[in-house]
Amino acid sequence: MTLIVGQRVDVHVRWRGGRTQSLAVERPQPMSRVRKTRPEVVSLIDELLETSTDRQIAGRLNELDHRNWRGECSTTKKVILIRQTYSLKSRFDRLRQRGMLTGEEVAKLLDVSTTTIHQLGRQGVLKRHLYGNNCRFLYEPPGDVKLIKGAGSRYGGRPPRLIPAQQTEQGAL
Repeated sequence: MTLIVGQRVDVHVRWRGGRTQSLAVERPQPMSRVRKTRPEVVSLIDELLETSTDRQIAGRLNELDHRNWRGECSTTKKVILIRQTYSLKSRFDRLRQRGMLTGEEVAKLLDVSTTTIHQLGRQGVLKRHLYGNNCRFLYEPPGDVKLIKGAGSRYGGRPPRLIPAQQTEQGAL
Protein backbone atom coordinates (compact mmCIF):
# COMPACT_ATOMS: atom_id res chain seq x y z
CA MET A 1 0.00 0.00 0.00
CA THR A 2 1.31 3.43 -0.96
CA LEU A 3 -0.02 6.75 0.34
CA ILE A 4 0.68 10.00 -1.49
CA VAL A 5 -0.47 13.05 0.47
CA GLY A 6 -0.90 16.38 -1.29
CA GLN A 7 -4.02 18.43 -1.91
CA ARG A 8 -5.69 15.02 -2.17
CA VAL A 9 -4.78 11.71 -0.57
CA ASP A 10 -3.98 9.04 -3.15
CA VAL A 11 -4.02 5.42 -1.96
CA HIS A 12 -2.48 2.70 -4.17
CA VAL A 13 -3.14 -0.88 -3.02
CA ARG A 14 -1.57 -4.05 -4.47
CA TRP A 15 -3.58 -7.14 -3.57
CA ARG A 16 -2.16 -10.68 -3.12
CA GLY A 17 -3.29 -11.87 -6.52
CA GLY A 18 -1.39 -9.03 -8.20
CA ARG A 19 -4.34 -6.82 -8.85
CA THR A 20 -3.80 -3.11 -8.10
CA GLN A 21 -6.37 -0.56 -7.12
CA SER A 22 -6.06 3.20 -6.71
CA LEU A 23 -8.31 5.47 -4.67
CA ALA A 24 -8.24 9.23 -4.37
CA VAL A 25 -10.01 11.11 -1.59
CA GLU A 26 -10.17 14.78 -0.73
CA ARG A 27 -8.10 15.77 2.20
CA PRO A 28 -10.32 16.51 5.23
CA GLN A 29 -10.48 20.06 6.56
CA PRO A 30 -8.89 20.78 9.92
CA MET A 31 -11.30 20.41 12.82
CA SER A 32 -10.85 24.04 13.79
CA ARG A 33 -12.22 25.12 10.40
CA VAL A 34 -15.08 22.61 10.53
CA ARG A 35 -16.20 23.84 13.97
CA LYS A 36 -15.87 27.54 13.15
CA THR A 37 -19.12 29.50 13.12
CA ARG A 38 -20.04 30.68 9.64
CA PRO A 39 -19.42 34.41 9.04
CA GLU A 40 -23.02 35.06 7.98
CA VAL A 41 -24.25 33.71 11.34
CA VAL A 42 -21.80 35.93 13.24
CA SER A 43 -22.91 39.02 11.29
CA LEU A 44 -26.58 38.10 11.87
CA ILE A 45 -25.95 37.82 15.62
CA ASP A 46 -24.16 41.18 15.58
CA GLU A 47 -27.12 42.75 13.78
CA LEU A 48 -29.70 41.16 16.11
CA LEU A 49 -27.85 42.36 19.23
CA GLU A 50 -29.12 45.88 18.46
CA THR A 51 -32.69 44.85 19.23
CA SER A 52 -32.66 41.44 20.95
CA THR A 53 -31.30 39.60 23.97
CA ASP A 54 -29.16 36.45 23.72
CA ARG A 55 -32.21 34.25 24.39
CA GLN A 56 -34.25 35.98 21.68
CA ILE A 57 -31.34 35.65 19.24
CA ALA A 58 -31.10 31.90 19.92
CA GLY A 59 -34.82 31.57 19.16
CA ARG A 60 -34.47 33.61 15.95
CA LEU A 61 -31.50 31.49 14.77
CA ASN A 62 -33.58 28.37 15.33
CA GLU A 63 -36.47 29.87 13.35
CA LEU A 64 -34.07 30.57 10.48
CA ASP A 65 -32.73 26.99 10.81
CA HIS A 66 -29.11 27.92 11.51
CA ARG A 67 -27.33 24.95 13.08
CA ASN A 68 -23.83 24.43 14.39
CA TRP A 69 -21.33 21.99 12.87
CA ARG A 70 -22.98 19.08 14.69
CA GLY A 71 -26.44 20.06 13.45
CA GLU A 72 -27.59 21.15 16.93
CA CYS A 73 -30.04 23.96 17.63
CA SER A 74 -28.90 27.30 19.04
CA THR A 75 -29.14 27.94 22.77
CA THR A 76 -28.57 31.03 24.88
CA LYS A 77 -25.20 29.66 26.03
CA LYS A 78 -24.05 29.07 22.46
CA VAL A 79 -25.02 32.61 21.44
CA ILE A 80 -23.11 34.02 24.45
CA LEU A 81 -20.07 31.90 23.53
CA ILE A 82 -20.14 33.13 19.90
CA ARG A 83 -20.56 36.73 21.10
CA GLN A 84 -17.56 36.41 23.42
CA THR A 85 -15.41 34.51 20.90
CA TYR A 86 -15.89 37.11 18.17
CA SER A 87 -15.69 40.08 20.61
CA LEU A 88 -19.18 41.35 19.80
CA LYS A 89 -20.50 44.02 22.16
CA SER A 90 -23.25 42.82 24.45
CA ARG A 91 -26.75 44.27 24.36
CA PHE A 92 -26.03 46.03 27.69
CA ASP A 93 -22.93 47.76 26.28
CA ARG A 94 -24.80 48.80 23.13
CA LEU A 95 -27.64 50.32 25.16
CA ARG A 96 -25.22 52.12 27.47
CA GLN A 97 -23.48 53.61 24.42
CA ARG A 98 -26.86 54.97 23.31
CA GLY A 99 -27.19 56.74 26.68
CA MET A 100 -29.54 54.40 28.54
CA LEU A 101 -29.45 54.52 32.34
CA THR A 102 -29.75 51.91 35.07
CA GLY A 103 -32.67 51.98 37.49
CA GLU A 104 -30.40 53.33 40.23
CA GLU A 105 -29.22 56.23 38.05
CA VAL A 106 -32.78 57.21 37.09
CA ALA A 107 -33.82 56.93 40.75
CA LYS A 108 -31.14 59.46 41.71
CA LEU A 109 -32.26 61.81 38.92
CA LEU A 110 -35.91 61.71 40.01
CA ASP A 111 -35.14 61.46 43.74
CA VAL A 112 -37.18 58.29 44.30
CA SER A 113 -36.37 54.68 45.15
CA THR A 114 -35.21 52.09 42.65
CA THR A 115 -38.38 50.08 43.29
CA THR A 116 -40.46 53.08 42.20
CA ILE A 117 -38.46 53.30 38.98
CA HIS A 118 -39.11 49.63 38.21
CA GLN A 119 -42.83 50.10 38.90
CA LEU A 120 -42.93 53.15 36.62
CA GLY A 121 -41.22 51.10 33.92
CA ARG A 122 -43.78 48.30 34.23
CA GLN A 123 -46.61 50.85 34.06
CA GLY A 124 -45.14 52.40 30.91
CA VAL A 125 -44.42 55.81 32.45
CA LEU A 126 -40.70 55.32 31.80
CA LYS A 127 -39.43 53.82 28.52
CA ARG A 128 -37.30 50.76 29.21
CA HIS A 129 -35.22 48.34 27.12
CA LEU A 130 -34.60 44.68 27.91
CA TYR A 131 -30.92 43.74 27.97
CA GLY A 132 -30.60 40.60 30.06
CA ASN A 133 -32.21 37.21 29.89
CA ASN A 134 -33.76 37.59 33.34
CA CYS A 135 -35.96 40.67 32.91
CA ARG A 136 -33.19 43.23 33.30
CA PHE A 137 -33.85 46.66 31.89
CA LEU A 138 -32.13 49.91 31.13
CA TYR A 139 -34.15 53.11 30.99
CA GLU A 140 -34.16 56.00 28.57
CA PRO A 141 -33.05 59.23 30.25
CA PRO A 142 -36.19 61.05 31.42
CA GLY A 143 -34.74 64.47 30.60
CA ASP A 144 -35.72 67.59 32.51
CA VAL A 145 -38.96 66.32 34.05
CA LYS A 146 -40.64 66.17 37.40
CA LEU A 147 -42.45 63.11 38.73
CA ILE A 148 -46.00 63.65 39.89
CA LYS A 149 -46.83 60.75 42.15
CA GLY A 150 -50.09 58.92 41.65
CA ALA A 151 -52.77 58.39 44.18
CA GLY A 152 -54.26 54.96 44.59
CA SER A 153 -57.82 54.41 45.54
CA ARG A 154 -60.45 51.75 45.48
CA TYR A 155 -61.94 53.18 42.31
CA GLY A 156 -58.84 53.48 40.15
CA GLY A 157 -57.16 56.58 41.47
CA ARG A 158 -54.69 58.57 39.42
CA PRO A 159 -51.55 57.08 37.84
CA PRO A 160 -48.11 58.63 38.28
CA ARG A 161 -46.84 60.77 35.40
CA LEU A 162 -43.90 62.82 34.29
CA ILE A 163 -44.32 66.50 33.49
CA PRO A 164 -41.76 68.93 32.09
CA ALA A 165 -39.98 70.81 34.84
CA GLN A 166 -40.65 74.52 34.79
CA GLN A 167 -37.67 76.77 34.43
CA THR A 168 -37.59 79.37 37.14
CA GLU A 169 -35.80 82.56 36.33
CA GLN A 170 -34.96 84.75 39.22
CA GLY A 171 -33.58 88.13 38.65
CA ALA A 172 -33.15 91.42 40.46
CA LEU A 173 -35.54 94.24 39.77
